[in-house]
Amino acid sequence: MKSYHVLLAVPIAVAMLGACRGRQDRSPASPPIVSRLMAADSSVRWIVDSAVVADFSCDSVADSAFIGRAAEKITVAIAVTRTPQPYVAVFGVHGSAVQEAVCSPNVRLTVESLDFNPSEELGALEGFVRSISCKGLNLGEADCDALHMYWNQKTNAPSWWRL
Repeated sequence: MKSYHVLLAVPIAVAMLGACRGRQDRSPASPPIVSRLMAADSSVRWIVDSAVVADFSCDSVADSAFIGRAAEKITVAIAVTRTPQPYVAVFGVHGSAVQEAVCSPNVRLTVESLDFNPSEELGALEGFVRSISCKGLNLGEADCDALHMYWNQKTNAPSWWRL
C-alpha cells in the first residue's frame, strides 16, 4: 500500500516541478530576461514590474517589453523571444517640446493595437504593417502625446512615431 502512494506521488511531484519551471520560463520577469536587460545596458535601472507581454516582433511568439530609467532618460527594451540581445530605444525626458523625448519620468508602457491605417493620420510609416495579432507599444502618460512603437518590417527592428 505504501509503495502505491510513492508511485503516485512521484508523477505528481514531477508534474508540479514541470509546471513551475514552465511558468518561470514564460514569465516576463524570469532571470534570463533580467540578465538580458542588464547585459543590454547595466547603467539603466530596469523596472521589472513594468513588463508587458505580447507579440511585438510579429513572429507569432510572445515577447516582453520593459521600461528602464537612468539620469535624464527613459529606456524601452523589447526582449524578442528568438533574439538573445534585446532591442533598446532611449528617449530623453524633456517635456513635450522635444519630439524624441517623453514628457516626464512617470511614463507608463502599455500594449496597443496595430489594427489601423497610419496613413489616414500620419502618412506612411516605414515598415509598418497593419495587424490584428502583432501588437505595438505606447509609452506615455495622460497629459502628454505618447510615443508609439511598432515592429518595422523593413528593418526587422522596432521603430516609433509620435503625433
